[in-house]
Amino acid sequence: MESSKTTTEEIVEKAIQINTEENEDTTGTQKCYPIEEIFGSGKPPPKGVRYRVEYRHAISERIVHSIHTDRLDFEAVDAHGEVFDIVTTFLTPENEFSSSKESKEGGTRVAPLVTDTRRRVDMHIHSPSIIHALRSVVKYYPHQNLMGETVVIPAPYAILVHHEKELNEYKEKHHPSIRKESICPREKNAYEDINVLQEFLKQTIMPEVELERERNKKGLETFDMLWLNRRPGKTFKFCADNDTGEWEGGVFAYAQGGTLGFGGRDWTFWYWCLDYNGYNLGTSNSWFVETRFEGEKRMRVDDNDVCLFEESAFKEPLHESVKDLVQRGEKFFKLLSKKCQNYKGTTVQFPHQKVSCSLVS
Repeated sequence: MESSKTTTEEIVEKAIQINTEENEDTTGTQKCYPIEEIFGSGKPPPKGVRYRVEYRHAISERIVHSIHTDRLDFEAVDAHGEVFDIVTTFLTPENEFSSSKESKEGGTRVAPLVTDTRRRVDMHIHSPSIIHALRSVVKYYPHQNLMGETVVIPAPYAILVHHEKELNEYKEKHHPSIRKESICPREKNAYEDINVLQEFLKQTIMPEVELERERNKKGLETFDMLWLNRRPGKTFKFCADNDTGEWEGGVFAYAQGGTLGFGGRDWTFWYWCLDYNGYNLGTSNSWFVETRFEGEKRMRVDDNDVCLFEESAFKEPLHESVKDLVQRGEKFFKLLSKKCQNYKGTTVQFPHQKVSCSLVS
């Protein structure tokens, strides 16, 4: 007895048939959308890219159901793309799902029940060329794993935006017109794959990035885009003691919360700074929290805010805003060598007595 196809299989086959017919002209060749339109709303992904939707249990986050689609804002296909997938994840209270389940409105359901409107979007990069490019240009980006055959980057794709310039330079070095025959296999499709990646970013996150950059020039910022100006490896200073007004320097390590994952939380920015305990000079890790706010906020530099620095501030001649921090670091470094020094000031422990003496560090 021949088994009949399920409703889900029929839907998928019909979707594939429609997609194939729409993408083929009368000669049987695939349509080529202009590069600036390939990630437009409602258009199928280009070759090498796939869109997938996942449904995970709200508590265990175990995958309950996974489907593929030909639209960024819909539901999606089967095998992953050659370049990257865009995976949208929803949370569901259901432990299991079967396409035979009936809906309240009647008929069978094509997806698990969703009671939470939040979603998480990740990019799963499969292209060896893009992964190799990232490993080549990224020097410091804690909490972003670049190992393995697939690299997962959460929206808003911060590492890609922060290395926009470096990736473009890498791409141009591998332009087909200057590409050598004896090129490394991992660099073979670098120009083409990075070009697809850049076009995706250009049509998704980059419009928001450009708007935020314009706001930053005016001294303004928004909560959702706070990550943009806090790139890992960027130096900043903050007021460590409101009573004394003492400033300390730190280096951004990574961000948590905010719009990452399913969103809905405050931003937590982790950083490290140099610390001296009297014997050793090393790193000390800490964090600060940016609570949610609506609209735009002025980027002020006062006792309650963080002062961000550009890399150029630390190049000779030093910018006035960083001179005190550099001089303080030099003092700590000099204390690492054993020598006799004169000290005049107060003791560290209570009672803080004033002393003037010679000591060996």
